[in-house]
Amino acid sequence: MLSDYFSMTNKKKTICIIIVLIVCGIYSKTAVLYGKIQSESMEPTLKVGAWYVATSLPFAVDHISRQDIVYFMQPEEFDEMLVKRVIGMPGEHVSIRHGMVYINGSRLNEPYLMEDMVCEDVDYTVPDDCYFMMGDNRNASYDSRNWKNPYVNKDNIVGVVRVQIYPIDQIHVFSSITYQ
Repeated sequence: MLSDYFSMTNKKKTICIIIVLIVCGIYSKTAVLYGKIQSESMEPTLKVGAWYVATSLPFAVDHISRQDIVYFMQPEEFDEMLVKRVIGMPGEHVSIRHGMVYINGSRLNEPYLMEDMVCEDVDYTVPDDCYFMMGDNRNASYDSRNWKNPYVNKDNIVGVVRVQIYPIDQIHVFSSITYQ
């Protein structure tokens, strides 16, 4: 069965992934959402024009992990949905020093970044029930570092991005990975 999957064309793989996500959504009472990337803030992970699938309430949003890519509202700043990476979790201290991110004093490993971040040294303490978000393209991302209210309340998170489904030759499944 697995060998059949690897011999499929990319179009068939995409259809299989979408079917599996829909079935999983039905059985886990989780909604399946999709969207299109509108800016370069998440490059190189998600490029402008890429389509993705996200899982929504209740389970996905209640179990957010550091470095998950999430789909959310930031009502104080925008009237549209945003996609960013979770960097700071509730109660954590986020520091940016010499372009590097530190969580509670430990440097965060971020292998997905394409270049060094250029910014001022800053400190944030993430409130309970909130998250600190940043785009992967740090020098072109308008994110928690720039917003009037730098924190995203958990109630404003709509879903967790699970799969990039387009372009077909760049299909990618995202998983929650623990980075140090």
